[in-house]
Amino acid sequence: MAGGVAALAFAVGLPVWVARSVARQPAAALRYVSGGEPETLDPTLATAALEVGLLGALYEGLVRIDPRTLAPVPAAAERIELDATGCRYTFRLRAGLRWSDGVALEARHFLYAWRRAADPRSGAPLQREAQLVASHARAVDGRTIRIVLERPWPSLPAVLTLPCFLPLRPEVVEAAPRRWTRGRAVPGCGPFVLARWWPGRGLRLERNPYYRRPARLASIEAITIGAAALGEATALRMYEAGEADLLFGVPAAARARLRGREDYAEGPRLGTVFLRCNLRRPDGRPTPLADVRVRRALALALDREALCSAALRGGGQPTRVLVPDGLGGYRSPGGLPEDAARARRLLAQAQAAGAAPRPLRFGLLYSAGDENARHGIEALQRRWAEVLGVQLSLEPTERKIYFQTMRRRDYDMAWGSWLADYPDPDNFLGIFRADSGNNRTGFADPRYEALLDEAQRTVDRKRRLVLLARAERRLLERAPCIPLYHTLWSWLRRPGLEGLVPNAMQQLCWERLGWAPGRGPR
Repeated sequence: MAGGVAALAFAVGLPVWVARSVARQPAAALRYVSGGEPETLDPTLATAALEVGLLGALYEGLVRIDPRTLAPVPAAAERIELDATGCRYTFRLRAGLRWSDGVALEARHFLYAWRRAADPRSGAPLQREAQLVASHARAVDGRTIRIVLERPWPSLPAVLTLPCFLPLRPEVVEAAPRRWTRGRAVPGCGPFVLARWWPGRGLRLERNPYYRRPARLASIEAITIGAAALGEATALRMYEAGEADLLFGVPAAARARLRGREDYAEGPRLGTVFLRCNLRRPDGRPTPLADVRVRRALALALDREALCSAALRGGGQPTRVLVPDGLGGYRSPGGLPEDAARARRLLAQAQAAGAAPRPLRFGLLYSAGDENARHGIEALQRRWAEVLGVQLSLEPTERKIYFQTMRRRDYDMAWGSWLADYPDPDNFLGIFRADSGNNRTGFADPRYEALLDEAQRTVDRKRRLVLLARAERRLLERAPCIPLYHTLWSWLRRPGLEGLVPNAMQQLCWERLGWAPGRGPR
């Protein structure tokens, strides 16, 4: 296998030192390509799918999403009790839970993590959710947590599956608050523990001997060579060369030829790819997209069918809305129609008022390793130039820089996506609240916020869904984001690998992954 890695490095242009560093490591029981370098493995700060997936192997929260039903089910909690008022939740931890270093897992470890994420100084992107929970939570004893709300919150168990609600040990975090996940083995409470992290190369996870249900695999290697060098196409070549056993996110261009193969699977995913429109730079200067007429013109000028069929090879379902249909009976509003003539009129009005430059010029930020983004953006560039005379510049950047630039709001437009953390419309719509760390556009709209607040207070399910649909309509009218398509999940897995459950959120139970008898790496 070592020789194969080195040979592959030359074939796909990876640096030789990367191949040698990977080849020197003892063979893992499972090797998968994670898709890029994690920006962080701090549960307080993580929101991207890559990091959240890895955290699911390293930690266990009170509840988890069942990959078969997509419903929240007990995890570290053995049971969840809700009183008749619908306001008092009691979570009882399983007996005998331990961290990977043998220390007992206690209720206080959950409360510490929640309060840390709720602290404005933490920079947690899910600070609002953490504040809503932490302010109402207390430890009854070492194994019991009680949350007493002012009003019912039916989706609370699902919200508690977010990474900021995973437990943390204060003595571990506070030993090196800014870099506590780097450079050393960190105790975890999930099925695996982080044994090594080679920045730019990979991570090695090893079975947690104290986990309540021993993992089938002894170790996992996540290959995370820098996204600019790796990319989806290179990840596919690594799998096909036998250097990886599992690959999530197969390039759209390869899916047609892979369909029908035993090792390939795909399906609709609860996720949406969209364009983020930044309204103002960090110094307060308006961007070329600050005027709502400009943003609406760009949305109206799109041809999403052509984008998905040609640029993405059928790798997405065209959409004009943010929230996928089918989340508990939710139906999204129609969104802005595609109307090139109306788009030209709106842009002309904005330019005549001095609210947009003539011609309209702006940049589009994206992660350099995202093959689908590159193809899609090139199609957008052609379409907007043809319909609106837009001069669009492409701004590819390394994955970490991409996220950092968005958080600083130092961009005009960015290719973005949201994959459901839990199956509820509020999980999508909440990212554009003014105080959400995932907003990253400067968008703030009191009418939108009021509708979301009312929906959160509403117990009647049908009424709640109506309010959320009104909120989405308002969001689409103001257009801080321009939806493009709903995503597909896809994977390639070596025959004999068991424990993967096809589902619309690509949820994993890491401890269930394992090889059938007589299969697996040689």
